[in-house]
Amino acid sequence: MQASVSSRPQGIIAMVTVIAFLLERFTNVKSQAESAYRRKWRNKMRSAVTYEEWSHAAKMLDKETPKTRECSLYDEELVRKRLQEPKHRRRQGCLRDIIF
Repeated sequence: MQASVSSRPQGIIAMVTVIAFLLERFTNVKSQAESAYRRKWRNKMRSAVTYEEWSHAAKMLDKETPKTRECSLYDEELVRKRLQEPKHRRRQGCLRDIIF
């Protein structure tokens, strides 16, 4: 009985290791497939002869490219507020404030 009790933790560790390996493998395959798909549409954009071909490839690439709301290069909320302020001032009729 003790032999089976002592082998259980090893069996659990082995099972967890196998599951972790399979999950990592699946995630890696999925990301590689997504990269290949995006590469395909980028190549089609580069080789497009007409604007329609380029536009179609760009739309397909945009559809498959994950959208991120945050950017590390600038403060998105600050830019949004700065763009809304002149619109607000224009509605109020404060042309002087728009200029400055």
